[in-house]
Amino acid sequence: RKKAVELLEYACEGNPKKGSDRYLEITEGRNAPIYSACGDLGHWMLYRLGFRMPWINRAEHLGWQQGDNIKLLASHGVRFDGRRLDGGDIIIIANAWPSGKDAHCVCIIDQPEPHKLLTAEYGLPGGGLQERKFPMSRATRVVLPLENMIEMNDALGAK
Repeated sequence: RKKAVELLEYACEGNPKKGSDRYLEITEGRNAPIYSACGDLGHWMLYRLGFRMPWINRAEHLGWQQGDNIKLLASHGVRFDGRRLDGGDIIIIANAWPSGKDAHCVCIIDQPEPHKLLTAEYGLPGGGLQERKFPMSRATRVVLPLENMIEMNDALGAK
């Protein structure tokens, strides 16, 4: 979890704007005017931690598919049950569910209090570290607990 937090803090250091070197590193150069990179941050973090599940959506891995970032994360998470969140966990928030038309990927730095989250987020207009009230205005639908990702990766025989 410590390494996950370090990666997320690196990705969001200085609140990188769209088109900045840091933003382009995380998004693999994707910078279209209406492109939202929220899911890129989650996939980037997992890949940098050494996870190699085939659904990780990175060009540097097995290729990148447009429009699949949130869908792939959500389909490999579990329904949010109110559990305490911790560094390296990923949540998908959305009010329009299950369509996910307003879905957003949030990477967790910490949950220091039950109603407070420290997060790392990408998306329009760039990236940054946030302090958020919890629950947020959009409902938390799915969580990808870091320990689940470790078990999934281990099941593939990856190290």
